[in-house]
Amino acid sequence: MLLPVPERIAIKKVCSKWKEACELAWYDIKNYSFGGGVFDGKLLAPSYVEEALSNFGIYLRVLALWRNCNSSVMPIIEHIDININHWDIKTPNILNNILNSSKSIRYCNIMLHPDCNAPDISIKNWDNLLNLEHLGTRWRINNNTAIKLVKYCKNLRSLDIRSEGIIETALQKLTELKNLDTLNYSFADGIAMDELDNAILTISNTWKKLKHLTISDDSPPDDIDVDNIEPFDPSVIYDELSKLQYLEELNVLNMRDFQDSSIIAIANSSLMSIISLENLEELNVGNIDGVTDNFISKLKGLKKLRCEYSKNITDAGMIQCLKNCPNLEALCLYHSNITINTLVGADEITQNRINNIVLYLFYNNSTEASKLKTKSKWLVLRPGKRNYCG
Repeated sequence: MLLPVPERIAIKKVCSKWKEACELAWYDIKNYSFGGGVFDGKLLAPSYVEEALSNFGIYLRVLALWRNCNSSVMPIIEHIDININHWDIKTPNILNNILNSSKSIRYCNIMLHPDCNAPDISIKNWDNLLNLEHLGTRWRINNNTAIKLVKYCKNLRSLDIRSEGIIETALQKLTELKNLDTLNYSFADGIAMDELDNAILTISNTWKKLKHLTISDDSPPDDIDVDNIEPFDPSVIYDELSKLQYLEELNVLNMRDFQDSSIIAIANSSLMSIISLENLEELNVGNIDGVTDNFISKLKGLKKLRCEYSKNITDAGMIQCLKNCPNLEALCLYHSNITINTLVGADEITQNRINNIVLYLFYNNSTEASKLKTKSKWLVLRPGKRNYCG
């Protein structure tokens, strides 16, 4: 059991005693990679893969295959990562054999070299995929496959697909995966702009519970002539992504036509989704132009709020926020547009507090504000520029 896998297989062939001992020494192998790094070429041969998996395949939980490896001896693997750089007529069997034989697979990532044309997925035993949580593939997902994925893979949470590997109507069908929260949609040079636009609209209008989204241009850098790049017209289609109000992470890798207005639209949408967070107690929205009265006046239940350099909030919005947040104990308004009216409003609102919570209000001092005499014992004004906001 202390020997590496190739040596275990080698000694198995030496004599009957070693063979007998070797047959017992495989259960410790739970995670294995065929290929990658510096390997003897014969260790990548399908025959070697078959022989090795016949010994420890029943114990594996994580498997990584590189190049042209092929086997169906994988009954209980949960995690599969395959990178195929070489293509021949037998290659499609790699994916299909795995998906049709593994009964416990949760994570499946099958990556093709960009020069390989995407074949169709052909799965017979869909019941094997009931526990599938991640599917990453450049195999073509046709309409029938999309229907099956929606029917059988209800636990699918993460999907990694490429534009030429998916039919547009199939993408629409996949939006019915209710538990999906992570999507990686990539494409290469040559994609029709209307195809990309339709994909963005599909994702934005129907996959509204996504938390993690990556849209990337995977065109090889060598294909781009920097000296002859034509200027991109900014696209407003990305504004549609503002409909994804549960979004926590957005990656728009190499998207040169992604414009500032789309970022602003998405950020503003994300701000409004914060309003529904019932247990939110601390919030920092300083230096964000999208913070307006419409947002600030709807916040509730906060204990600490920082709005430094928020130029688009007024006294009316801030006073309403103070009424909504009776437990507010720290409010930072440095370099905002609030006036003495907010200070007066804070004084009047906190006078009625019965929770024994003191509000510390930090603001830029002014001649008018310095003359204010407060009545509330639950309000402490902290004028200045460098006081700690809490």
